[in-house]
Amino acid sequence: MTDIPSRKPQALLLALGNPLMGDDGVAPLAARALRRRYREDIDIDESPVAGFALLDLLSGYNRALIIDASATGNAPPGTIREFTREDFTADVSASPHYAGLPDVLALGGRLGVPLPGEIRILGMEIEPPEALREGLGPAAAGSLPEFLRRAGEILDTWIDPSSK
Repeated sequence: MTDIPSRKPQALLLALGNPLMGDDGVAPLAARALRRRYREDIDIDESPVAGFALLDLLSGYNRALIIDASATGNAPPGTIREFTREDFTADVSASPHYAGLPDVLALGGRLGVPLPGEIRILGMEIEPPEALREGLGPAAAGSLPEFLRRAGEILDTWIDPSSK
């Protein structure tokens, strides 16, 4: 009996956020919905961590879509923005204990960590999470279908039609 090697997806959907912090859980909620559609073609992971812990999560993939929520106050809640790795410059962190995505990618490069060549970020502006609560507020809930659609468009371009 010969073992047939399983095909490891070369792309990752990484959902960052904490579902116990209301709208901050929009990305994990989206990942759960997308998992049903992409389970065989895309690795889907949820994580409440950020900073240098992302190195381990991103390592070994050719492509990564990071979905996340942010409360910048620069756009109305529910606004969806898309970024690429090139949109980010060096971070100036408010704390020496925190590393932003540019810092993580730079360190990974210096350490020779095999990081994705293509990284896309899809973010949703949210109300600032102020208390522990499950579920989304009206703006995040109303934008969730568009968030899912845009994430799906990106992931669809990464799936090899011959693998179906």
